[in-house]
Amino acid sequence: GPAKELAFAKQSLSVCDSAAGKLRKKYQACQDELEAEEAAHAECQKSLEEQTNKVGAEAAAQEKSLAADMEAKVKSLQARVEELEAKLRSAEERAARAERKAELEEETANDEEQKRKRCEAELSRGHHSNSEREDTTATVSAKMQSNYLTLAAMSDPQHNYLAIWPY
Repeated sequence: GPAKELAFAKQSLSVCDSAAGKLRKKYQACQDELEAEEAAHAECQKSLEEQTNKVGAEAAAQEKSLAADMEAKVKSLQARVEELEAKLRSAEERAARAERKAELEEETANDEEQKRKRCEAELSRGHHSNSEREDTTATVSAKMQSNYLTLAAMSDPQHNYLAIWPY
């Protein structure tokens, strides 16, 4: 009868309560696991962002450093080019001075040879008195001394021969 049904219903309720309790425990365990997973995921996300920022900052610093190194190398090479250009100009100036000096020496030698031949010819013909010969000799001597002084001045690297000997 009814007492038996009531007892059976109570027993069924107790079994259901027990099953519901077990399900609640499982649900809570799943909920806890899900929260732990979400927390771990958030931690990974945060760590990934930090690493990304760190790598980005390092890359930017390296790029800046490389740019500075390249700029320094370019400046160094430009300075070296300017130095070599200056040396080249200096060498060209020395070569031009040496060339002009050689020309002047040749002119001087030619002048001396011409004057010597003229003097010899005049002396051998005997057309001049002693005083005229002395004047000619003094003129030749003065011209030679002038040429030697000019050559000596040109040999001095500080001497600006271009002002005196324009091309």
